[in-house]
Order: sequence, then C-alpha cells, then structure tokens
Amino acid sequence: MWNTYQSGGGIAGTNWDADDAPADGLAFVTYRVADSILDYAFDHVMEAWPLCPLHGEHPLYPEHRHDRAIWVCRKPGGGKVCEIGEFGQPT
Repeated sequence: MWNTYQSGGGIAGTNWDADDAPADGLAFVTYRVADSILDYAFDHVMEAWPLCPLHGEHPLYPEHRHDRAIWVCRKPGGGKVCEIGEFGQPT
C-alpha cells in the first residue's frame, strides 16, 4: 500500500506491491516519492535540494504533468527543467 509516512520515518511500507500503484501509474508514484523525500529532507536538513540550475538560489519542485514526473522551477521564466531521474545528466 502507498503510505507517505510510517512510524519509522519511511516513505513507503515494506509491503509495497506494484498492483497497489495509483491508476496514474509510475509517473505519479515517482512524483509522490520525490515530493515526500523533499518534505522529509527539508524538515531534517533545512537545505534546498535539488538546487535550481537556472537561478541557483531555490529548490526545484516535483510535479506530475501529462503522465510525466518532472522537476520544475516555479519562478517566472522557469518551467520544466528535466524529468525526475535525469537531473544532472548530460543533455
């Protein structure tokens, strides 16, 4: 089952079954995991990650758009930076 926070501070339970994935599929699950990791990391590390390569002063945000999990910059002129899993990859 999908479970954002268990008592151990984990993101997903150990009983994960692919059949329990949301109807939106892998892209939505990827987005949810990235979003949960960022929330957990910020609460414990207090540092922006991943840092926006366009501005260098704020984090990117995960979003689920058109069946894709992507990193976006929310500042004016920002937008999609890359798909989650491709950050830092050569273009």
